[in-house]
Amino acid sequence: MRSEFPELFALSIKLAAMIAEMGEFGRGCWSWTLKWKKILSTSELEQANLSCTIICEVHLKQSASDKRRWNCEADGNYSTKSAKTVIDIILLSCNLSLF
Repeated sequence: MRSEFPELFALSIKLAAMIAEMGEFGRGCWSWTLKWKKILSTSELEQANLSCTIICEVHLKQSASDKRRWNCEADGNYSTKSAKTVIDIILLSCNLSLF
C-alpha cells in the first residue's frame, strides 16, 4: 500500500502494523479493518475503495505466519551488514559519501 497509495498510506493510523493487526478472521474469512487519522475526502475515499479492491484479491490463510521480510536479502532476514551494503550502493549511485 505504501508504494501504490502513498498519500493514503500516510493517513493510516497503523503505519508499521503487521497484517494481523489490520483485520481479523471470522468464520474462516479475513476481514480488513482499516482505520484513518481523519475523515477521508472524496478523492481519498475513492483511493481507499480502489486499495480495498486490490487487497481483497489477496486471500489470506489463517494458518500462515505473519512476518516482516527484508527484501534486500534472499533469505528475507535483516542484518546491519546488509543495510550498510544497500546504503553504500545508493550513495555510490548518487556519487555521495557519508564521510
